[in-house]
Amino acid sequence: MLSLHFNILVSNMKYNLKQQTIAFIIIGIGLLSALNAQDIMRRPRRVEFSVMAGPAISWTSTPSEAFHNKGICVGGVYGVNADINIVPTNENYYFLVGINARHYFTKIQYTDKYDYYRNNKDTISNILSKYNDIYLSFPTAIKLKTNPFGRFTIFGVIGLEHGFCLSATSKDEVSPLKTEEEQIFKNVNRTQQTAVFKESLYVIFGFEFSIHDRTKATFGLAFDRGLNNLFKTTYKDNDGNRIDNNITISGEPLKAYYNNFEFQFSFVF
Repeated sequence: MLSLHFNILVSNMKYNLKQQTIAFIIIGIGLLSALNAQDIMRRPRRVEFSVMAGPAISWTSTPSEAFHNKGICVGGVYGVNADINIVPTNENYYFLVGINARHYFTKIQYTDKYDYYRNNKDTISNILSKYNDIYLSFPTAIKLKTNPFGRFTIFGVIGLEHGFCLSATSKDEVSPLKTEEEQIFKNVNRTQQTAVFKESLYVIFGFEFSIHDRTKATFGLAFDRGLNNLFKTTYKDNDGNRIDNNITISGEPLKAYYNNFEFQFSFVF
């Protein structure tokens, strides 16, 4: 009789142990599922799209002493960008790409023959050209972000900006050296003279502000430094004549490089 009670007790203990084990397994699976769900909720999106616009200030740097930058000019930039997350479990590392339009304005003064109109071609003049260039650009860069503190996140961007000239015009103030008469030529087509492609160093420093959920506003101070000459080596003037920018009155080639500071305001959706 005692042996029977003992066997029943052992069986009950084994049954209870199985129930407890199953219960622990179910609870463990539930906890892991909850933690995994929270982790997924915390993970950043793989791609974040933003709409960007802002004013810019532009100027040129010229290695030749015969060509002079005449101050800064105000332009603008706007476009659409995308931040692609490089490490899915981390919100600090991104690859930035985009499609932007950039309006550059700058002024260059020099002394040379004015090649764009027949009546000035053989006359040496003081020339002040105010350029208005429009580029379609494609930035590619690495973007690094800090961990959020409150609603703010600081970020930095470094990479390249690849630009294609869509339009290039100028307003030229031409003053022949032998006379005091000044002539002004507006909307001069400079597309033939301007290099089609522009490669630039592209750097941004800024911050994000979380508005609601994943909607954010950002501000960035960007610097765009041209790496190649914005003028072609040779081109054709309005009459189809070949002009060599390496041959000038000063004996120095016509070279200039764009510099651009941009104040970029964006909304991330």
